[in-house]
Amino acid sequence: AMWSLGAACLPAPDWTLEADLNYAEWSVFTDLPLTFETTSSLNTSIVEDYDNAGSIRLGAEHRLEKWSYRFGYYYEDCAAPPPSVSPLLPDAKRNGVSLGVGFLLGAKKQWALDLYELALFVDHRDTEGVNRDDYNGEYKSYVNAAGFSLALTF
Repeated sequence: AMWSLGAACLPAPDWTLEADLNYAEWSVFTDLPLTFETTSSLNTSIVEDYDNAGSIRLGAEHRLEKWSYRFGYYYEDCAAPPPSVSPLLPDAKRNGVSLGVGFLLGAKKQWALDLYELALFVDHRDTEGVNRDDYNGEYKSYVNAAGFSLALTF
């Protein structure tokens, strides 16, 4: 289950501020069963034993006549205990920063073009020499994602 609590406010007619708190019950992810229909001798279950984790997200949008800009920040705690950290799931604490811009297009502003950029900084994570499958090591990640959407309102 994931529990979320969020709030948004309009401190001025052209601004929206927003905050979210999220709590994920990752503790139900105790194992990852692998079942093979034709070769049952390969069936296994990978122990995961995740912990519950929380996150906080903050964002703002400023709307102008034909365009708007947005920015945000989020922090997310890690759920995987050191024995479960592996190349498959190198879970670690994360900080994210996002920027976005939106444009209203057309004579009646019926088209909307939105562009975004997300930089995700993932903390260094070490298996502390206790990985269950001997995938011991250190993991460090960085994610850079960009995207766009085009919408038509009719």
